[in-house]
Formats: sequence, C-alpha cells, structure tokens
Amino acid sequence: MKKQKILLTGIATMLLYLPLHSQDVGVAAPDFTVDLLGGEQFTLSEHAGKVVLVFFFGNGCSFCISAGPDVEGIYQDYQGNPDFVAVGLDTWNSSSNASSVEGFAASAEVTFPLAIKAGAVATDYGTTYDRLAVVGQDGILRHKGSAAVANDIDNTRGVIEGLLTTTSTGPQSAGNFQVSVFPNPTSDELRFRLYAGVRGTSMVTLYNIAGNEVLTQFYEHQVGAQEFSLDLSALQSGIYLYRIFQEKNIKTGRFILQK
Repeated sequence: MKKQKILLTGIATMLLYLPLHSQDVGVAAPDFTVDLLGGEQFTLSEHAGKVVLVFFFGNGCSFCISAGPDVEGIYQDYQGNPDFVAVGLDTWNSSSNASSVEGFAASAEVTFPLAIKAGAVATDYGTTYDRLAVVGQDGILRHKGSAAVANDIDNTRGVIEGLLTTTSTGPQSAGNFQVSVFPNPTSDELRFRLYAGVRGTSMVTLYNIAGNEVLTQFYEHQVGAQEFSLDLSALQSGIYLYRIFQEKNIKTGRFILQK
C-alpha cells in the first residue's frame, strides 16, 4: 500500500510539470512577443501573411550550435522572399542574456534575429530546444519538429517550399499550359486547375519526400480551363512532390498532406 502511495505521488508530481497544452500541427499557432538582440521585439501576429521559421535553441546547446549553419542555409535561401521570415528563440532562460545569445549566434553562424529568454514560448508550443517549427501564412502551425534539428532540416525546408510555392490558386507560369493546385496543405484530396492550349492527355505523378513514386494517373483534357482531383486517401501524411507531363511541358510543385 505504501509503495502504491509513493507511485501515485510520483505520477502526480510528474503531471504538474507537463505542459498545460501542447500545440498541434494544423491549429492556430499561439501568438508571442519576444525581446530580440539589439533591443527590438518580434511579435508573431505582426507577420501574418508570411511563412515564419522558428528555431528553438539553447544558448549553450552543442547540438543547436552544430545545426546552426543548416538553419542559416534555409534562411539564406528564402530571406529574399518578402513572404518569409525567421526567428530564433533561446529557451535556456536561466543563462539567457545578450552576451550568451550573441555568443551562440557567432558559434552557430546564424544571422537571422535571435530572442532572449523565450522559454515560455517553447512551453506554449509543447516543444523544447533543438527543434524547428513553421507557421504558415494563415497563422496555422504547419510543422513542429519532433526530432533534433540536424535530422529535421529536409522536412522543414520542404514545408517552407511547399507553403511559398504552391499555396496560390493562380497559374504557376505563363504560356499555353498552366497549372495550380489547391488546397495546400490538404487532408484527403488535391485539386488541380489546368489551362491547356491543345487537346491531349496529361500524366500526373506523385512522389514522396524520399523521391519514390507513390501515385500516377492520366487525364484527358480539352482546350481551355478545367479542373480535376486526386484521391489521397491511401497516402500517409507528409510532404509530396507532384509532376504533370503534357506533351513537352512539365510542371512540378510541392504540397503538404495532413490527416
């Protein structure tokens, strides 16, 4: 009986230290305001309409420092896009100050804005240091890494690329063969809006993030605008590449499947 009481007390104590809520992918990302190096502030909601990359780090975390150049690589690739921003959040509040975060920036070789004493944000998101997250243009949490940053770079990059390149419902390019996809992210069906200058057959092939072909379908199309859809019920959640072949034309893009 005494052992049972001790066990129950231990479980109750553990529950006290669990986050009160854990933010899930596909729901609204909690807003936050943090103090940045240099005296400015970063407020998530002020960047509505943009893709926001969030790097949760610890100022003395060796794994975070090692992964810094890879995160910086994502930032460098997309910083020229007006619809993209990145921010790093130091979650090690007890040792977080201007000096320690400046030291981290130098060691990790990152140039995007870094925040001091942002541990509360990690708690709100139900995550920890050495993790990445992505908030979409609509304020929805689109990615929350469950692995160390070094093992999550490709997934994160794919989510960002998908959000930036295939969320539009307008044509992707000019010419006599135009394609757009929606919704993106999607849960069960991907719709294609196509404009063809000639009558013919289009082949649509989907690939998973590893580059493996997972689905191929053919569509007969007329001249002009039309729509068709792909049933994704047999596929698992993840990031996918689509490729459409029509005579000598090829259109490619990414989309996110969330179930």
